[in-house]
Amino acid sequence: MSEMRESEARTAAANVREAIKYTSTCGDCGLAYTTGKEHTCPTTIAADLLTNAKATQPERLTTERGKVYGHPRDHFARTVGILGIVFGTRRFCDMQPRDWAVVMECDKLARFAETFEHADSQADIAGYAETWRMCGDPR
Repeated sequence: MSEMRESEARTAAANVREAIKYTSTCGDCGLAYTTGKEHTCPTTIAADLLTNAKATQPERLTTERGKVYGHPRDHFARTVGILGIVFGTRRFCDMQPRDWAVVMECDKLARFAETFEHADSQADIAGYAETWRMCGDPR
């Protein structure tokens, strides 16, 4: 081995030893991370999401929203009906990112049928129309 290659090999080995020296493994998820730097643990994130979801009391939330928007079954049935008109027999796997803005607009339109004067739904529809335009523009 030439002196240059030996020197490169020694440098590479030293770099690996240095990296190992400053690497820790998360006890929850098993992922390696740099010691001293913040580690975002997916296991902890998932546990936090579950705790927060339980704290929102989904049954209470759906009851409150139901008073405004009606039963979710009725709302979703309207949404599915609108989607059938807009997309016909197209499969969701054939959709483009831009199409999702239309799906969200359809969902808001279905809600709009229940709460025509609800300003938040009007703003959401306008926002989804803008995201539709943004998804169609080249970056």
